[in-house]
Amino acid sequence: MALQRIGVRVGLLSGELGNPHSVLDKYEVSVYSPAKTFLRRATYSRYVANAIRNFKADLLHDNGIWLPENHAVSQQARSLNRKLIVAPRGMLEPWPLQHRAVKKKVAWALYQRRDILRAHRIVATAETERQNILALLPELDVAVVPNGWEAPFPAKGTEISGPAGRTRKVLFFSRIHPIKGIELLLEAWGNLRPRKWRLEIVGPGDSSYIAQLKLRTIELGISGDVKFLPPVYGSDAKTRVLAAADLFILPSYSENFGSAVVEAMGSSVPVITTTGTPWSELQESNAGWWVEPSIEGIGFALQEAVRLSDDERRAIGRRGHDIVMSKYTWRAVANQMLKVYEESLRA
Repeated sequence: MALQRIGVRVGLLSGELGNPHSVLDKYEVSVYSPAKTFLRRATYSRYVANAIRNFKADLLHDNGIWLPENHAVSQQARSLNRKLIVAPRGMLEPWPLQHRAVKKKVAWALYQRRDILRAHRIVATAETERQNILALLPELDVAVVPNGWEAPFPAKGTEISGPAGRTRKVLFFSRIHPIKGIELLLEAWGNLRPRKWRLEIVGPGDSSYIAQLKLRTIELGISGDVKFLPPVYGSDAKTRVLAAADLFILPSYSENFGSAVVEAMGSSVPVITTTGTPWSELQESNAGWWVEPSIEGIGFALQEAVRLSDDERRAIGRRGHDIVMSKYTWRAVANQMLKVYEESLRA
């Protein structure tokens, strides 16, 4: 826990049943999870209040919105006179707001707008998310703190390489969901059909949606060049998958941050992503491609990337690695978040 390493006492309030957080056992983190009862939802607000009192929390940081659990945290922060910071985690971005729009409009009117306005501060993960939040509620105080990433990145200059004639790999490594723009990627790949390149799509997703994507590869005649692989978990396994890639792509329609981009950059893999993500600095620093989420935009970036030599692509990947190490390590991010906490408590 990065915050804990810099002296912040951390407690985790979970909305899950029981205590599934064995991954936190090695940290001195107090984990509060509701009991496995039929009336869990009805009693959740009381459970939140007890957890806040028992932990003696000075400040609450709630990740996400819309859920009854988020509403309960807002209610108890107000009841117990605690400062509340809310991180919407991309849930106020234009694309997600259109998903189940009617249900969200009702929740917005009933409680969610009021809960957000009552928060002491809002935390966005990128400037683009901050601007979208302010477009909805201009009166808010919105700070920007990116997501962090810390992993056993391969040292610069030691990237995996192989014989000149080997088949190279473009990697999609994220959740398989319509928001990720995978259909655009398949169409662009079908138009380009790069020789001696393979596309690997790795991640969790709905089986029926994955079946649709596989069918589309058959229709496009690219099923032999596109592989769908099961999700990979654990930092070591993720690092191996990224280290074997020559190029990373995240063709999303919308991302409030795009942690997969940081993972790829940290692993010195050159990145293609879209203007639906906040990663303009890829283009500004010549550390990757930042293009429109369209067949044409993605196709242009792919064509340009696969035509480069291995050395040229590796140089782009190293620039991305330098950006991550200077701005996005968990230690750097934790210090930014601590500043937000301290400012909120002083206000």
